[in-house]
Amino acid sequence: MAGVRVHRVDLRPDEIDHRLLATNVWRTVLDCGRVLPLPDAVVILDSALRRGWVKLADLRAAADAARGHGSAALRRAVAHADALSGSALESALRPLLVLLEATMETQVRICGVPGGPVDFLLNGWLVVETDGYEHHSRRAEYRKDRERSNALAGRGYTLLRFTYEDVKGRPWWVLAQVQALLDRGPAARDPR
Repeated sequence: MAGVRVHRVDLRPDEIDHRLLATNVWRTVLDCGRVLPLPDAVVILDSALRRGWVKLADLRAAADAARGHGSAALRRAVAHADALSGSALESALRPLLVLLEATMETQVRICGVPGGPVDFLLNGWLVVETDGYEHHSRRAEYRKDRERSNALAGRGYTLLRFTYEDVKGRPWWVLAQVQALLDRGPAARDPR
């Protein structure tokens, strides 16, 4: 079947969900961390953490003990895992943003900014948000997004917003956009 990669491994009986005839959640999460590209692996790990299916301390212990094929990839994915991630899109963007030389905070609440925490705050002034179509496609969300953007601007923050297509389809462009603003700095003005 096109696009399918088969991975074989010997399983212990406790790693099988006999009702589903599949690997259990724990084993599936670890295997995804070993074989998927980093952004996809982080999406899986974050989702399992957010749902309470696994604990970060357990993931770290398993990654530290991992040996063999994919063990380095698993350790890398676990290093980027964050239970606070608000969406799969945020989870996919985080491993990209850490490539930049910037301090990064996730899920930061900014006083006076409606709509909950911002996805990422870089160097204390650059807000990076991910906008999935599902949560930003209706008129009410559109208005809330404008209110949020204006509140951030009013408090001196610079805002960049990226879509699923940006993050998954052109990640290097996303990084170039963020890096260009980081290089200009927080008080930079367009000379035109």
